[in-house]
Amino acid sequence: LVDLLLWIVISSLLGAKLLALLMAWISPDPMTESVTILFGRLISFPAVLTDAEGGLSFMGGFFGGLLAMWFFTARRKLSMARISDAFVPALAIGHAWGRLGCFLSGSCFGKAGGGVFGVTYTDGSRAFERHQALGLLPTPFDATYSLHPVQLYEALFLILLAIVVISW
Repeated sequence: LVDLLLWIVISSLLGAKLLALLMAWISPDPMTESVTILFGRLISFPAVLTDAEGGLSFMGGFFGGLLAMWFFTARRKLSMARISDAFVPALAIGHAWGRLGCFLSGSCFGKAGGGVFGVTYTDGSRAFERHQALGLLPTPFDATYSLHPVQLYEALFLILLAIVVISW
């Protein structure tokens, strides 16, 4: 399992980064870098692993890890179903960790009107830049409106899911 875990971690990180770069390459956000720079990062191997600016894609990581698991279990003639059971809690915890990263970077933010749990993002965050680019903020404004922290809601749910699956 230690060998398999190593292959899953490497494949998940590569898959997550490659899909994030591919999505940005196919449909570049006007607020991010140009397609040429993104393609240069795609073919530059160290940048794929170290560049935190471009982000990661959960689905790319999931399918990268799944592909590594499939190859590994097929080659060693192991039951993928039995081994998958051991990795489900780690998958939920890993996804929760990623959602915390989304919260800290201000991406994947929720709708305005966060109420008691609402958060505001300041200049330099993706949420602030997005709201400013869309004209949702007055010009001399230093933060977004109060937004629902949907990333934290999902992270909490995923941690509870992991706890339930582990105790099952």
